[in-house]
Amino acid sequence: MFKVILSASFFLLVSLLNGVHSDNKSIASLQQISALPAGSYSVTVTRHDAHNDYNSENYAGEWVLNLNRAEEFTLTQSNSLKASGKYSLTADQLTFESNGNTGKFKWTFDGKQLTLNPLATNNFAFDFALTLRPLNYLPEISISRSANHRNALAA
Repeated sequence: MFKVILSASFFLLVSLLNGVHSDNKSIASLQQISALPAGSYSVTVTRHDAHNDYNSENYAGEWVLNLNRAEEFTLTQSNSLKASGKYSLTADQLTFESNGNTGKFKWTFDGKQLTLNPLATNNFAFDFALTLRPLNYLPEISISRSANHRNALAA
């Protein structure tokens, strides 16, 4: 009888630990979603980067991907707007919708750089610039902080 109770207790303990482990995975997934903050992500594409498959004049320059908290994005190249629209985020996928085009990327973010890898379903025109190398994170500038800073300078 003691062995049966001991076995049942062991089974219950293992089940509880597995449940906690599963919950930790869920929590980690939720933390990763919120770990991609709003702000700007920048990468520079050189003429050398643009291989024969691409027209280097069309891709060379600084590319900036802006993500806001309202799930809207803009993509600029050397301060010229190239795309804008909505984005959505899951634990491992970032999707852009712009003028009927969809870009789906697997993403990782280490706190400083955003790495995007295109998924097979992509028809987004700017995959090359967004996936050439990791994009550097430029933290979101707080408008209220900027306004307070201007007011302090004016005083």
